[in-house]
Amino acid sequence: KYTGNRTDDPDMIHSIRADFTPSHVIPDLLRRLNDTVKCEINIGVDTPIPLCKDWTRVPVHHIVTRVITQVSGRLFLGQEIYQTSEYIDQAVNYTTDAIDAIIAIKKIYLWLRFIFAPRLAGIRN
Repeated sequence: KYTGNRTDDPDMIHSIRADFTPSHVIPDLLRRLNDTVKCEINIGVDTPIPLCKDWTRVPVHHIVTRVITQVSGRLFLGQEIYQTSEYIDQAVNYTTDAIDAIIAIKKIYLWLRFIFAPRLAGIRN
C-alpha cells in the first residue's frame, strides 16, 4: 500500500490461479517440487556449514535466509539465475529492507503514514 507495489492486480491473480489451480497437475507438481526443494536444501545447508570436529559457532540466520533464497530462486527463476551471488545478495537484502520498512511504518501513527511512509529511507530504496 505504501510502497506503490500493487498486489491486487487482476492479471497477477489470474496468472497465479491459472498456474497452480488445475487439480490433475497438483500431485505431479508437488512431487517434482518436493524433490527439487529437498535437493536444494541439502546443497544450501552443506555448502555454508562445513564439517568440523569441535563445536563451531554458526550464523544460522544468515544460512537460513540464503537457503530460502536459493530454494525460491530455483523454483521461480530457474537454474541459470538463482545460484549467482548477485541474485542471492539482492534477494536477501530486498527482503531484509522490506521487513525493516514494515517495522518503521508501523511505528508511525496511522493517520500520518500516508505523509511520512513514502519518505522513509527503506521505502525510497
